[in-house]
Amino acid sequence: MKKFTINSVLVLILFLLTTTNVSAQTTFTFGPMIIEKGGQTPVQPGTTFNNEIIRLHNGSQTTKHVRVIVKNVEPYGEEGKFKPIDEQLDSSISMQNWITLTENELDLAPESSTETRWKNFQFSINVPPNALPGVHYGALYFLPDSQNQELQPNQSAFLIKAEYVTAIIINVAGTIQDAGTISEFTTDHSFQEYGPINFTTQFTNSGNTFLKPKGQIAIKNMLGMTSETLPINQDEASIKRALPNLPRTYSNTWTNMFLAEDEKGNINADWGKWQSFRIGIYTATAELTYGYNQTPVTKSVTFIIFPWKLFLILLLTTLILTFLIRKYRKKNEERILRKYHQQTASQQQQQQNSYYPHPKNHHHS
Repeated sequence: MKKFTINSVLVLILFLLTTTNVSAQTTFTFGPMIIEKGGQTPVQPGTTFNNEIIRLHNGSQTTKHVRVIVKNVEPYGEEGKFKPIDEQLDSSISMQNWITLTENELDLAPESSTETRWKNFQFSINVPPNALPGVHYGALYFLPDSQNQELQPNQSAFLIKAEYVTAIIINVAGTIQDAGTISEFTTDHSFQEYGPINFTTQFTNSGNTFLKPKGQIAIKNMLGMTSETLPINQDEASIKRALPNLPRTYSNTWTNMFLAEDEKGNINADWGKWQSFRIGIYTATAELTYGYNQTPVTKSVTFIIFPWKLFLILLLTTLILTFLIRKYRKKNEERILRKYHQQTASQQQQQQNSYYPHPKNHHHS
Protein backbone atom coordinates (compact mmCIF):
# COMPACT_ATOMS: atom_id res chain seq x y z
CA MET A 1 0.00 0.00 0.00
CA LYS A 2 1.25 3.54 -0.76
CA LYS A 3 0.09 7.13 -0.82
CA PHE A 4 -0.47 8.26 -4.42
CA THR A 5 1.03 11.53 -5.74
CA ILE A 6 0.99 12.99 -9.27
CA ASN A 7 3.41 15.34 -10.99
CA SER A 8 0.91 17.52 -12.82
CA VAL A 9 3.55 19.53 -14.65
CA LEU A 10 5.00 16.37 -16.18
CA VAL A 11 1.55 15.18 -17.25
CA LEU A 12 0.89 18.53 -18.91
CA ILE A 13 4.22 18.51 -20.72
CA LEU A 14 3.73 14.96 -21.98
CA PHE A 15 0.24 15.73 -23.16
CA LEU A 16 1.20 18.94 -24.92
CA LEU A 17 3.99 17.13 -26.72
CA THR A 18 1.31 15.22 -28.64
CA THR A 19 -0.75 18.27 -29.59
CA THR A 20 -0.26 20.95 -32.23
CA ASN A 21 -0.88 24.64 -32.73
CA VAL A 22 -4.51 24.27 -33.58
CA SER A 23 -5.12 27.89 -34.59
CA ALA A 24 -2.46 27.58 -37.30
CA GLN A 25 -3.83 24.37 -38.81
CA THR A 26 -7.62 24.55 -38.67
CA THR A 27 -10.48 27.03 -38.71
CA PHE A 28 -12.05 25.16 -35.77
CA THR A 29 -10.33 26.06 -32.50
CA PHE A 30 -11.09 25.64 -28.84
CA GLY A 31 -9.55 25.55 -25.40
CA PRO A 32 -8.40 24.37 -23.02
CA MET A 33 -6.93 21.17 -24.41
CA ILE A 34 -6.48 19.67 -20.97
CA ILE A 35 -8.47 19.98 -17.73
CA GLU A 36 -6.89 18.66 -14.55
CA LYS A 37 -8.45 18.29 -11.12
CA GLY A 38 -6.55 17.32 -8.01
CA GLY A 39 -3.05 17.84 -9.35
CA GLN A 40 -1.70 19.26 -6.09
CA THR A 41 -4.49 18.34 -3.67
CA PRO A 42 -6.35 15.13 -4.58
CA VAL A 43 -10.10 15.39 -5.13
CA GLN A 44 -12.27 13.81 -2.45
CA PRO A 45 -14.84 11.20 -3.58
CA GLY A 46 -18.31 12.77 -3.87
CA THR A 47 -16.99 16.10 -5.20
CA THR A 48 -18.94 17.85 -7.99
CA PHE A 49 -17.51 20.35 -10.47
CA ASN A 50 -20.29 22.38 -12.08
CA ASN A 51 -20.16 24.74 -15.04
CA GLU A 52 -16.91 23.54 -16.49
CA ILE A 53 -16.38 25.46 -19.73
CA ILE A 54 -14.63 24.76 -23.01
CA ARG A 55 -14.63 27.66 -25.47
CA LEU A 56 -15.19 26.86 -29.15
CA HIS A 57 -14.57 29.03 -32.19
CA ASN A 58 -15.48 28.61 -35.87
CA GLY A 59 -13.10 30.56 -38.08
CA SER A 60 -14.63 29.46 -41.38
CA GLN A 61 -17.25 31.20 -43.47
CA THR A 62 -19.88 28.48 -42.97
CA THR A 63 -21.72 27.09 -39.96
CA LYS A 64 -20.03 24.07 -38.43
CA HIS A 65 -22.04 21.25 -36.90
CA VAL A 66 -20.09 19.58 -34.09
CA ARG A 67 -20.79 16.31 -32.26
CA VAL A 68 -19.49 15.79 -28.73
CA ILE A 69 -18.47 12.33 -27.50
CA VAL A 70 -17.26 11.36 -24.02
CA LYS A 71 -14.78 8.51 -23.74
CA ASN A 72 -12.75 6.78 -21.08
CA VAL A 73 -9.13 6.90 -22.15
CA GLU A 74 -5.80 5.73 -20.80
CA PRO A 75 -2.20 6.78 -21.41
CA TYR A 76 0.16 4.46 -23.23
CA GLY A 77 3.72 4.53 -24.46
CA GLU A 78 6.34 7.02 -23.37
CA GLU A 79 5.10 10.06 -25.33
CA GLY A 80 2.04 11.02 -23.30
CA LYS A 81 -0.42 9.52 -25.80
CA PHE A 82 -3.90 8.37 -24.92
CA LYS A 83 -6.17 5.73 -26.40
CA PRO A 84 -9.89 5.04 -25.89
CA ILE A 85 -11.07 2.31 -23.53
CA ASP A 86 -13.84 0.43 -25.31
CA GLU A 87 -14.97 -1.96 -22.60
CA GLN A 88 -17.64 -1.15 -20.05
CA LEU A 89 -16.15 0.06 -16.76
CA ASP A 90 -17.65 0.18 -13.30
CA SER A 91 -18.92 3.61 -12.24
CA SER A 92 -16.20 3.75 -9.57
CA ILE A 93 -13.55 4.10 -12.28
CA SER A 94 -15.48 5.24 -15.37
CA MET A 95 -14.92 8.90 -16.18
CA GLN A 96 -17.49 8.47 -18.93
CA ASN A 97 -20.11 8.07 -16.19
CA TRP A 98 -18.81 11.04 -14.21
CA ILE A 99 -19.14 13.62 -17.00
CA THR A 100 -22.55 15.16 -17.79
CA LEU A 101 -22.93 17.19 -21.00
CA THR A 102 -25.38 20.03 -21.46
CA GLU A 103 -25.67 19.08 -25.15
CA ASN A 104 -24.33 16.37 -27.45
CA GLU A 105 -24.43 18.40 -30.65
CA LEU A 106 -24.01 22.09 -31.38
CA ASP A 107 -23.76 24.50 -34.28
CA LEU A 108 -20.99 27.07 -34.43
CA ALA A 109 -21.79 30.27 -36.31
CA PRO A 110 -19.32 31.27 -39.04
CA GLU A 111 -16.64 33.95 -38.64
CA SER A 112 -18.69 36.46 -40.65
CA SER A 113 -21.75 36.02 -38.43
CA THR A 114 -22.95 38.79 -36.14
CA GLU A 115 -23.22 36.20 -33.36
CA THR A 116 -20.51 35.98 -30.76
CA ARG A 117 -17.31 34.52 -32.18
CA TRP A 118 -16.72 32.16 -29.24
CA LYS A 119 -19.22 29.68 -27.86
CA ASN A 120 -19.05 28.36 -24.33
CA PHE A 121 -19.63 24.63 -24.07
CA GLN A 122 -20.63 23.63 -20.53
CA PHE A 123 -20.43 20.31 -18.74
CA SER A 124 -20.12 19.03 -15.19
CA ILE A 125 -18.01 16.38 -13.45
CA ASN A 126 -19.50 14.34 -10.61
CA VAL A 127 -16.93 12.22 -8.80
CA PRO A 128 -18.99 9.44 -7.15
CA PRO A 129 -18.65 8.60 -3.46
CA ASN A 130 -17.33 5.14 -4.39
CA ALA A 131 -14.67 6.50 -6.76
CA LEU A 132 -11.46 4.52 -6.43
CA PRO A 133 -8.32 6.44 -5.47
CA GLY A 134 -5.74 7.31 -8.08
CA VAL A 135 -5.65 9.05 -11.45
CA HIS A 136 -8.58 8.67 -13.83
CA TYR A 137 -8.60 9.75 -17.45
CA GLY A 138 -11.39 10.86 -19.75
CA ALA A 139 -11.71 12.88 -22.95
CA LEU A 140 -14.23 15.03 -24.80
CA TYR A 141 -14.09 14.59 -28.57
CA PHE A 142 -15.38 17.51 -30.65
CA LEU A 143 -16.06 16.12 -34.11
CA PRO A 144 -17.12 18.62 -36.81
CA ASP A 145 -18.87 17.35 -39.91
CA SER A 146 -15.60 17.35 -41.83
CA GLN A 147 -14.15 14.90 -39.30
CA ASN A 148 -16.13 11.77 -40.16
CA GLN A 149 -13.97 9.25 -38.36
CA GLU A 150 -15.48 7.28 -35.53
CA LEU A 151 -13.45 5.98 -32.63
CA GLN A 152 -12.62 2.37 -33.41
CA PRO A 153 -11.77 -0.30 -30.82
CA ASN A 154 -8.13 -0.09 -29.72
CA GLN A 155 -7.63 3.00 -31.89
CA SER A 156 -5.29 5.69 -30.60
CA ALA A 157 -7.18 8.83 -29.67
CA PHE A 158 -4.65 10.78 -31.66
CA LEU A 159 -5.47 9.06 -34.93
CA ILE A 160 -8.39 11.44 -34.73
CA LYS A 161 -6.68 14.81 -34.89
CA ALA A 162 -5.37 16.03 -31.54
CA GLU A 163 -7.00 19.46 -31.99
CA TYR A 164 -10.43 17.85 -31.56
CA VAL A 165 -9.70 16.39 -28.08
CA THR A 166 -9.85 17.82 -24.59
CA ALA A 167 -8.31 15.48 -22.03
CA ILE A 168 -9.66 15.43 -18.47
CA ILE A 169 -7.45 14.12 -15.67
CA ILE A 170 -8.75 13.68 -12.12
CA ASN A 171 -6.63 12.56 -9.19
CA VAL A 172 -8.92 11.02 -6.54
CA ALA A 173 -7.75 10.99 -2.92
CA GLY A 174 -7.16 7.74 -1.09
CA THR A 175 -4.62 4.99 -0.57
CA ILE A 176 -3.87 2.90 -3.61
CA GLN A 177 -3.63 -0.83 -3.14
CA ASP A 178 -1.57 -2.81 -5.65
CA ALA A 179 -2.50 -6.45 -5.26
CA GLY A 180 -2.89 -9.27 -7.74
CA THR A 181 -2.13 -12.88 -8.50
CA ILE A 182 -2.07 -15.35 -11.35
CA SER A 183 -5.30 -17.14 -10.56
CA GLU A 184 -5.07 -19.58 -13.46
CA PHE A 185 -2.40 -20.80 -15.87
CA THR A 186 -3.28 -23.71 -18.13
CA THR A 187 -2.70 -25.39 -21.49
CA ASP A 188 -5.32 -26.92 -23.75
CA HIS A 189 -4.36 -30.44 -22.64
CA SER A 190 -1.85 -31.95 -20.25
CA PHE A 191 -0.93 -34.46 -22.97
CA GLN A 192 -0.58 -33.51 -26.63
CA GLU A 193 0.85 -35.24 -29.65
CA TYR A 194 1.83 -32.20 -31.68
CA GLY A 195 1.84 -28.45 -31.59
CA PRO A 196 0.67 -25.82 -31.43
CA ILE A 197 0.34 -25.48 -27.65
CA ASN A 198 -2.13 -22.88 -26.38
CA PHE A 199 -1.63 -21.20 -23.00
CA THR A 200 -4.19 -19.27 -20.97
CA THR A 201 -2.96 -16.94 -18.23
CA GLN A 202 -5.56 -15.38 -15.95
CA PHE A 203 -4.48 -12.50 -13.71
CA THR A 204 -6.87 -11.36 -10.96
CA ASN A 205 -6.57 -7.79 -9.70
CA SER A 206 -7.52 -7.83 -6.01
CA GLY A 207 -6.50 -4.19 -5.43
CA ASN A 208 -8.39 -0.96 -6.01
CA THR A 209 -6.65 0.53 -9.05
CA PHE A 210 -5.79 -0.31 -12.66
CA LEU A 211 -2.94 -2.76 -13.12
CA LYS A 212 -1.01 -3.56 -16.27
CA PRO A 213 0.65 -6.92 -15.65
CA LYS A 214 3.27 -7.91 -18.18
CA GLY A 215 5.93 -10.57 -18.50
CA GLN A 216 6.55 -13.84 -20.27
CA ILE A 217 6.02 -17.59 -20.38
CA ALA A 218 9.26 -19.55 -19.99
CA ILE A 219 9.05 -23.10 -21.37
CA LYS A 220 11.69 -25.61 -20.26
CA ASN A 221 12.29 -29.23 -21.28
CA MET A 222 13.08 -32.25 -19.10
CA LEU A 223 16.72 -31.23 -18.86
CA GLY A 224 15.86 -27.78 -17.53
CA MET A 225 16.88 -26.08 -20.77
CA THR A 226 14.72 -23.20 -22.04
CA SER A 227 12.95 -24.25 -25.23
CA GLU A 228 10.94 -21.05 -25.82
CA THR A 229 9.83 -17.78 -24.23
CA LEU A 230 6.51 -16.15 -25.12
CA PRO A 231 5.69 -12.50 -24.27
CA ILE A 232 2.62 -11.65 -22.17
CA ASN A 233 0.96 -8.24 -22.56
CA GLN A 234 4.16 -6.45 -23.59
CA ASP A 235 2.88 -4.45 -26.57
CA GLU A 236 2.24 -0.94 -25.21
CA ALA A 237 -0.10 -0.06 -28.10
CA SER A 238 -2.46 -2.93 -27.28
CA ILE A 239 -1.75 -3.58 -23.62
CA LYS A 240 -4.65 -5.06 -21.65
CA ARG A 241 -5.39 -3.64 -18.21
CA ALA A 242 -6.55 -5.69 -15.26
CA LEU A 243 -9.48 -3.88 -13.64
CA PRO A 244 -10.04 -3.95 -9.87
CA ASN A 245 -11.66 -7.13 -8.53
CA LEU A 246 -11.88 -8.62 -12.00
CA PRO A 247 -9.84 -11.30 -13.80
CA ARG A 248 -8.02 -10.54 -17.05
CA THR A 249 -7.15 -13.37 -19.43
CA TYR A 250 -4.11 -13.41 -21.71
CA SER A 251 -3.62 -15.98 -24.47
CA ASN A 252 -0.41 -17.29 -26.01
CA THR A 253 0.36 -19.96 -28.58
CA TRP A 254 3.60 -21.92 -28.92
CA THR A 255 4.04 -22.52 -32.65
CA ASN A 256 7.80 -22.97 -33.06
CA MET A 257 7.65 -26.72 -33.69
CA PHE A 258 8.75 -29.23 -36.31
CA LEU A 259 5.44 -31.11 -36.18
CA ALA A 260 2.20 -29.15 -35.92
CA GLU A 261 -1.47 -29.84 -36.49
CA ASP A 262 -3.41 -27.37 -38.65
CA GLU A 263 -7.05 -26.33 -38.29
CA LYS A 264 -8.18 -29.24 -40.50
CA GLY A 265 -6.42 -31.81 -38.35
CA ASN A 266 -3.59 -32.43 -40.81
CA ILE A 267 -0.13 -32.99 -39.40
CA ASN A 268 2.46 -30.82 -41.11
CA ALA A 269 6.22 -31.11 -40.86
CA ASP A 270 8.19 -27.89 -41.21
CA TRP A 271 11.63 -29.04 -42.28
CA GLY A 272 12.98 -25.57 -41.63
CA LYS A 273 12.28 -26.28 -37.95
CA TRP A 274 13.63 -29.83 -37.79
CA GLN A 275 15.78 -28.83 -34.82
CA SER A 276 12.55 -27.92 -32.98
CA PHE A 277 11.24 -31.45 -32.72
CA ARG A 278 9.37 -31.40 -29.43
CA ILE A 279 9.02 -34.53 -27.32
CA GLY A 280 8.96 -35.25 -23.61
CA ILE A 281 7.87 -33.49 -20.43
CA TYR A 282 7.82 -29.70 -20.44
CA THR A 283 7.26 -27.14 -17.69
CA ALA A 284 5.88 -23.71 -18.59
CA THR A 285 6.05 -20.86 -16.06
CA ALA A 286 4.08 -17.64 -16.38
CA GLU A 287 6.16 -14.80 -14.95
CA LEU A 288 4.36 -11.46 -14.49
CA THR A 289 5.14 -8.17 -12.75
CA TYR A 290 2.58 -5.51 -11.86
CA GLY A 291 2.05 -2.25 -10.02
CA TYR A 292 4.26 0.63 -8.97
CA ASN A 293 6.84 -1.68 -7.39
CA GLN A 294 6.72 -4.21 -10.23
CA THR A 295 5.71 -7.00 -7.86
CA PRO A 296 6.50 -10.43 -9.37
CA VAL A 297 4.05 -13.34 -9.48
CA THR A 298 4.52 -16.76 -11.07
CA LYS A 299 2.58 -19.93 -11.76
CA SER A 300 3.65 -23.13 -13.54
CA VAL A 301 2.06 -25.96 -15.46
CA THR A 302 3.53 -29.25 -16.68
CA PHE A 303 2.53 -30.99 -19.90
CA ILE A 304 3.70 -33.79 -22.16
CA ILE A 305 4.31 -33.75 -25.89
CA PHE A 306 4.54 -37.24 -27.35
CA PRO A 307 3.40 -38.11 -30.90
CA TRP A 308 2.34 -41.62 -29.96
CA LYS A 309 0.58 -42.35 -33.23
CA LEU A 310 3.70 -41.50 -35.16
CA PHE A 311 5.81 -43.61 -32.83
CA LEU A 312 3.29 -46.47 -33.07
CA ILE A 313 3.54 -46.36 -36.84
CA LEU A 314 7.33 -46.28 -36.63
CA LEU A 315 7.30 -49.17 -34.14
CA LEU A 316 5.00 -51.30 -36.30
CA THR A 317 7.03 -50.42 -39.38
CA THR A 318 10.22 -51.37 -37.54
CA LEU A 319 8.73 -54.66 -36.34
CA ILE A 320 7.48 -55.54 -39.82
CA LEU A 321 10.81 -54.66 -41.41
CA THR A 322 12.65 -56.62 -38.72
CA PHE A 323 10.38 -59.62 -39.32
CA LEU A 324 10.84 -59.43 -43.09
CA ILE A 325 14.60 -59.01 -42.80
CA ARG A 326 14.87 -61.97 -40.44
CA LYS A 327 12.67 -64.06 -42.69
CA TYR A 328 14.75 -63.12 -45.70
CA ARG A 329 17.97 -63.88 -43.84
CA LYS A 330 16.60 -67.24 -42.68
CA LYS A 331 15.56 -68.19 -46.21
CA ASN A 332 18.87 -67.01 -47.53
CA GLU A 333 20.73 -69.00 -44.88
CA GLU A 334 18.63 -72.08 -45.72
CA ARG A 335 19.34 -71.60 -49.41
CA ILE A 336 23.05 -71.21 -48.79
CA LEU A 337 23.04 -74.21 -46.44
CA ARG A 338 21.11 -76.27 -48.97
CA LYS A 339 23.52 -75.31 -51.70
CA TYR A 340 26.40 -76.15 -49.40
CA HIS A 341 24.98 -79.57 -48.65
CA GLN A 342 24.41 -80.17 -52.33
CA GLN A 343 27.95 -79.16 -53.18
CA THR A 344 29.33 -81.28 -50.34
CA ALA A 345 27.32 -84.32 -51.45
CA SER A 346 28.47 -83.86 -55.03
CA GLN A 347 32.10 -83.60 -53.97
CA GLN A 348 31.80 -86.72 -51.84
CA GLN A 349 30.26 -88.60 -54.74
CA GLN A 350 33.07 -87.55 -57.02
CA GLN A 351 35.65 -88.69 -54.48
CA GLN A 352 33.98 -92.08 -54.14
CA ASN A 353 33.95 -92.51 -57.89
CA SER A 354 37.65 -91.73 -58.07
CA TYR A 355 38.56 -94.40 -55.47
CA TYR A 356 36.16 -97.07 -56.62
CA PRO A 357 35.99 -97.01 -60.36
CA HIS A 358 33.12 -98.88 -61.98
CA PRO A 359 34.11 -102.34 -63.36
CA LYS A 360 34.21 -102.67 -67.14
CA ASN A 361 31.46 -104.65 -68.78
CA HIS A 362 32.68 -107.89 -70.58
CA HIS A 363 30.73 -109.34 -73.45
CA HIS A 364 30.81 -113.13 -73.99
CA SER A 365 30.52 -114.51 -77.44
